[in-house]
Amino acid sequence: MQVPTVPMITRFIEILFAVIILSVYYGTDTLFKVKGYSDTTTNPDDCKYAGDNFGQFVMIGGLVLGIVMTGVTMLLEKSKIFAMAIVVYNVAWFVFYLSAAILILNYWSGNSDDENWDNFCTNEIANGDADKLKKMKNGGLTIGSFMLFQDVLLLINTGFVFMAAKD
Repeated sequence: MQVPTVPMITRFIEILFAVIILSVYYGTDTLFKVKGYSDTTTNPDDCKYAGDNFGQFVMIGGLVLGIVMTGVTMLLEKSKIFAMAIVVYNVAWFVFYLSAAILILNYWSGNSDDENWDNFCTNEIANGDADKLKKMKNGGLTIGSFMLFQDVLLLINTGFVFMAAKD
């Protein structure tokens, strides 16, 4: 039986983190960002923002492609032909995860006095429930943190792929 290598272990942890991120996102009903948090809108239709769609793309795409890349990493263990494909994947998803983490952490960080996240749109989505709003904020901060952990895993994986390709 072959002992799992660091690139394989980091891939499995990446998948685990992607599942945790999705679970927290849908479990806390959080958002990546809502439009016009500094505006004084009173129309719920004005609250839709593309940042939330980007965040969902990163979460779901990260999970699906993480599973695919686990298979590619297994092939790398047998032959070194896919090393650059893995590195390109790692760099691209590093940028995606970093962008999504910055988006969600920037939105939910701070307190309600900053009026960054405590606004009409977020309250409309939370139906004015302060506990749900707090849960959404904690979920957003958790997701952002785990996305930064994903970035660290991708860096570790890239380093070990380079070392494995040199052998």
